Amino acid sequence: MRRIIFSALLLICSDPLMAFDDNFFFFKSSITKTFWVGNQSAIGEALSTTMTASVSMSMRFSPRTTTTLGEVDIFAVTVIGIPDYAIRLHSDENGAPGTVLTGPITLSAPVTGWNPVSFTAPATVTAGVQFHVSVFPLSYAVDPGNYFVINSTLPNAHRYPYDQVEDANQGTARDSGSGWVAYPGEQPVMTLGYGAYPYVMDGNPNAGWTEEILAGTSDFRGERFRVTTLPINVTTVAVYVRRVNSPYALLWRIRRLSDNTVMKSGLWSGTQAQTLIGDSYGWLEATITNVQLSAGEYRFELYRNSAVGSYAWPRSRTLNSQAPYPGLSYDGTNAYAESSTDGTTWSAMSSDNSDDFPFRLGLSSTTHGEYP
Repeated sequence: MRRIIFSALLLICSDPLMAFDDNFFFFKSSITKTFWVGNQSAIGEALSTTMTASVSMSMRFSPRTTTTLGEVDIFAVTVIGIPDYAIRLHSDENGAPGTVLTGPITLSAPVTGWNPVSFTAPATVTAGVQFHVSVFPLSYAVDPGNYFVINSTLPNAHRYPYDQVEDANQGTARDSGSGWVAYPGEQPVMTLGYGAYPYVMDGNPNAGWTEEILAGTSDFRGERFRVTTLPINVTTVAVYVRRVNSPYALLWRIRRLSDNTVMKSGLWSGTQAQTLIGDSYGWLEATITNVQLSAGEYRFELYRNSAVGSYAWPRSRTLNSQAPYPGLSYDGTNAYAESSTDGTTWSAMSSDNSDDFPFRLGLSSTTHGEYP
């Protein structure tokens, strides 16, 4: 059994000046900041690394609290043959793995999907300090017929999806035989088990993604989310999308689920979308007249009023319904992706409510002062 780390705090801040106190985070400065509700852990591209005998990879992170690391879960996109790999925990040395702190532990005959690896001698990790989990091929068991493929994703949101807390140190590094090269723009895919068993789990479970295409008037997609605090004042809305074949408008609305009331709605014209994001994935954002959302459940919805062109909205996926992965996605299983063909009847897009769409709502900081 594993436990999920941290309670769901959906308000985050663009200012990285924050501090951590046990299972909560708070903002240290009284300077005016921009607060957000939403899921900024977007996936616009998955990068596959084929772990042959000449390739090693590391995944960099910073723990939230000072504790011990007992387990690492690594996701294999594809497994060919029966390869073996050595898993180690390292200190950081200029963005690359440094001193070995514990390991190696052999990951033998990995399976397609999540592969938990437990360290026999858990190492102490310090809050805010950079560490690396490395994956080294074992030469006797990795060759052209025995290897696996692991993913990292773009862009790197530098956030833990569950509660959207920032970790600016997240990234990857690879060594293809000529030394380590750091890739700070890549989001590592792994989960981490802290403390004694049953572990307190954290990390990024978003191992895959699917482009959801809004092509016509019967394509509705939405992200169910919660407001768990006092009423919030929303002043901006944004979605992470890309344009396909010069589309016309993209429409949005925020719906309160308790009584099906549309709290706010609007659109980006095709010209506005082209100006803001071109034909690549990007954040399509708009300033709106203030709308207040009280505590409760809502859905952020996207839809079309034209069949000219289309928009792609990437849906992140944990690709495993077993604990702890659904619980580490954005707000656990309380927030999740939904779809509809008429905008009235909606259904979840995953059986375990773990899939999510990227969106964010900017809030007026005058509503909140210090948080929490």
